[in-house]
Amino acid sequence: MNVDTAYVRPADMEDAISIKASLRAAGMYGCGLTAAQLGWGVKGPEQTIIDISGLDFGPDVCLADSGSMVLAANAPLERLRLNPLISGQMPTFADFLGYVGSTAMRNQASLGGNLLWGAGDLEVLFAVVDAKLRFAGNGRAQSLGQITSDRSDDLLVSIIVPALQESRIFVEKLGHRQAFSPARVVVAGCVGRQSVRLAVRLAGNPVVLVETSWPMNGPLDDALFTGDTDIHLKTVAHNLLRGHLAQLAQQDMA
Repeated sequence: MNVDTAYVRPADMEDAISIKASLRAAGMYGCGLTAAQLGWGVKGPEQTIIDISGLDFGPDVCLADSGSMVLAANAPLERLRLNPLISGQMPTFADFLGYVGSTAMRNQASLGGNLLWGAGDLEVLFAVVDAKLRFAGNGRAQSLGQITSDRSDDLLVSIIVPALQESRIFVEKLGHRQAFSPARVVVAGCVGRQSVRLAVRLAGNPVVLVETSWPMNGPLDDALFTGDTDIHLKTVAHNLLRGHLAQLAQQDMA
């Protein structure tokens, strides 16, 4: 297919994949595009935008027979925030969405876009719950840590969150509420009966994820706070995690 416009709306998922294959690096999938616009400059995008916001990726949220929650990649964040299934199955996610941008932005921004942006707040939370991302190319499902340089080459269709009934989840962020910019610090944890997964993102750097035993008797893993980042941000992340973990430990002792 020949595409000579800067913006195209495919008829369906197969059409979107065909257009991307014809454009290769000259095309990119787009949904809300709230994050992508930050790098466009005054002339707009350098690639042809393949708008997938109106395509049918299934319901915004549904439950699989396994108990996992399946979310459509092009679902707007505000619709997910208000979805009663998410409030019931993963209330921490619903609550946290209220701190991701403004209401107007969440009505436009998509879940998939936030996760594949490379600096989205939700990537930390979804990494810690071991969510899987399913792509259209060959139906493969990958963890967030496996998605690297080919983030925009394949079409993300859905996100699979495993059953979390026996886990306790927390997430917190600090950032510039007055500006449309990535958070400075995002921390998250998923505490089970015998293990805990912790994730940290500092100043837009890649997410760092570690897993250890629960209850935690020693110091936090230094790997969470490595990299060329302001020591003050590392201290903030450390204190946020320690506060959440101490609260959960006290609940276990009560």
